[in-house]
Amino acid sequence: MTVNGARLNYLDWGGAGTGMVFIHGLGDSPHAFDGIAPAFRNRFHVIAYARRAHGRSQVVGPYTHSVLAEDLRQLLDSLHIRKTVLVGWSLGGNELAEFTAAHPDRVAGLVFLECYDLSLSQSHRLQAHYPVASAPTPMDLRSQAAFRRWGKLVSSPNDSLTPAMEAEIRDLTDAAPDGRVRVVTDDSITMALYRDAMNYSPPYSRIRVPVLAMWGRSYRDGIIPKDAPDSLKRRVDAYLRDYGHPFQDAAIAHFRAAVPQATIIVLDSASHAIFPSQQRDTIIGAMRAFLGGLTTDSAR
Repeated sequence: MTVNGARLNYLDWGGAGTGMVFIHGLGDSPHAFDGIAPAFRNRFHVIAYARRAHGRSQVVGPYTHSVLAEDLRQLLDSLHIRKTVLVGWSLGGNELAEFTAAHPDRVAGLVFLECYDLSLSQSHRLQAHYPVASAPTPMDLRSQAAFRRWGKLVSSPNDSLTPAMEAEIRDLTDAAPDGRVRVVTDDSITMALYRDAMNYSPPYSRIRVPVLAMWGRSYRDGIIPKDAPDSLKRRVDAYLRDYGHPFQDAAIAHFRAAVPQATIIVLDSASHAIFPSQQRDTIIGAMRAFLGGLTTDSAR
């Protein structure tokens, strides 16, 4: 569907009544929610969409949060969804906050999954000291199979890929005639989105609707393989101690103070990169409990 000057690809699991819209993270795909979204179509009209320059959506700027929130508004209008529950993962949380501040009457409730305010001062140190390389090399782009191996190594080094994760990885690249692949959300787009996010303070304090927010404590095995060299293990442990966990603690405390009505769940350990798949059952259970207390408008 073309909205706001961009052709957006969306997945529609059906259902009726109030909408439920899932919004993925930076460089990700709506297929990240393949294992979660169908669980709610008995009560909601459930969709997920690819942000512009992600997945099968059109690569076209600009990428500011005001533009991305307007993309969402026009998509909802085009689908005749008047009111919705919004579920955002990672960068998707900024779109949740921006859209809700601008259109509070359109939102029945919000679910934040591992979402962080990157404008916090600790975020800059977090990015600068990340202990492992996270960008694919030319060898990783020589084929879809090579890209899959890279994707598993950086996102799920010790967990099997779920069907949702497999679908997501396939959605992140375009194939050339020679079999090589190109990452859809390339470095220039990623940096544009990062720059905007690091200079954007989500308007959490303007949120008045019910909120569920979930985070997972970062842990070493979510970042590197269990058989990694001891030197790398020590480097990752130091990173988590000095940068990762302090940033998480500050971000969660900031959110808790700004959104006092929120139900907050912090898991002992979880991988940010595969949170929707790794924590599928926990997320579904928490969302069902949260949504059971909502008064939703059945009008679309």
